[in-house]
Amino acid sequence: MASVTNKTFHLSNSLMRYLYINAAKLELRDEAKLSLARMQELVGGYLEEIWSTPISFTRPRLTVLDNEEGLLKNLPPNVRFPKVYSHGNVLRGPVVIMAVDPEGEQTDLSDDQLARVTILAPNGDYPTLNIRED
Repeated sequence: MASVTNKTFHLSNSLMRYLYINAAKLELRDEAKLSLARMQELVGGYLEEIWSTPISFTRPRLTVLDNEEGLLKNLPPNVRFPKVYSHGNVLRGPVVIMAVDPEGEQTDLSDDQLARVTILAPNGDYPTLNIRED
């Protein structure tokens, strides 16, 4: 897992759509800027990039961020995410899903990207975060 605690994020001046998941509820949000401090506020601590779609030189990729100390801080379980192979695939605490363009800058989630993200009903103990890849 790659930590993005010290990464510099480049921000555009326009509104940016991103997804916020807490208590297994998927919420579309718009904000003028997502500074590092704001992203840390959203997840409740240091950021950890836990998954992203493959890097593309022609289109933005999806990136999933959570609190890198979620397990240590005993944050409440949020959703199961099968693409992550640690801690029983359960993400703890809030999660942010955003788009990053080929230059590494945050960008607006497209309608196509939004359509690829769903929360599936619990099959066992937790709902499942599903991100359909191309």
